[in-house]
Parts: sequence; C-alpha cells; structure tokens
Amino acid sequence: MNHPRPEEIELWLEGAAAPSVAARMEEHVADCAPCGAVREDRKAFLEAARSLPDLEVPPDLAARIMARAFPRRSRLPGALFALSGGLALLVFGVLASVLATGGNLAGLLLGAGKSSWGAARDLSLALVKLTKLAVLSLALLARFAGDLMEGMGQLGSMIRPEAYAAILFVTLAAAAACFLGLRRKFAHGERP
Repeated sequence: MNHPRPEEIELWLEGAAAPSVAARMEEHVADCAPCGAVREDRKAFLEAARSLPDLEVPPDLAARIMARAFPRRSRLPGALFALSGGLALLVFGVLASVLATGGNLAGLLLGAGKSSWGAARDLSLALVKLTKLAVLSLALLARFAGDLMEGMGQLGSMIRPEAYAAILFVTLAAAAACFLGLRRKFAHGERP
C-alpha cells in the first residue's frame, strides 16, 4: 500500500473510511513510522477541534456583513435625469443645426442612420472579438485553477496541517486586505 494522504488518515480517524480501507490503513499505520506520526498529529488536531466550544452566531450576521460590504445606493434617478437631459440636448442640437444651416432634415436623419448602422456593425464585430477573448481567458483561467488545485493537493500532502492552516490564513487575510483597500479607494473616488 502506498502512503496514504493526511486527508485519508483523517477520514479514517473520523470513521468515514470503508471497513476494508480502514483495516488496510490500520495495518499500514502500525508498520509505518511517518504515517503513524501523521496519525498522531491528525488525532491531536481532531481532539482539539472537538474540544472547542460552540460558537454562537447572531442571526442577522450575514445581513449586517452584506450591508456594510455593499451599501445600497440608488443611482437610477440621477442616471435617468442625465440620460433625459442628454437626449433633449441632442434633439435641440439637431433642430438648431437644421434651422441654422437651412439644411434638409431628411438628409441629416439619413446620414445619421448610416453612421449609426456603421457604428453598430463595428460594435458587433468588437463584441464578437471580446467574446472570443473572454472564452479564451476563461479556458486559460480554468486550466490554471486545475493546475493550482493539483499543486495545492501535492503541497497539502508534504506540509504539516498547522503550517497549511497558517499559509491559508495569511493568504486569505492578504486577499481580504487587498479587496477592502481597493473597495475603499473606489468608494472615495480615488484611483488605485
């Protein structure tokens, strides 16, 4: 039998392994000093986790966290006001141009339609290219995530659980600090 991974030893200690696997695991761990050390470490970890008191979480904790992380701001009325003002300004500008130049309103509208059609065509081509780029980026990201998960699995079998927990905590703390710092900068109108 190959050396079991620490996670397999932990499942065995929790009684979640099949009886045949548990028997082989018991026999292997009894004869293998490194796996015996892993068993003792995992056993100590499980006993420490079981001895922790239950944590009481306030029922509205998730709602309070979400309210502080993403405060609700209604920007719709301001956006509608700006959109209607811009549209009115455009109509006024077109009418003023036709009256001032003595031009043909139908010709002006036809030219605007042709320009709009060209812009829509160019925009659709750009959207197709952006979609292809997004699909390729997602495929690359999925491949990277798979490789990362495989590497983390191999790393998890090489380091002790305490070191693994410390690395995970530091990584999550750094990610949270970066996220909250950038969020704060955007909220105050600063550029990163």
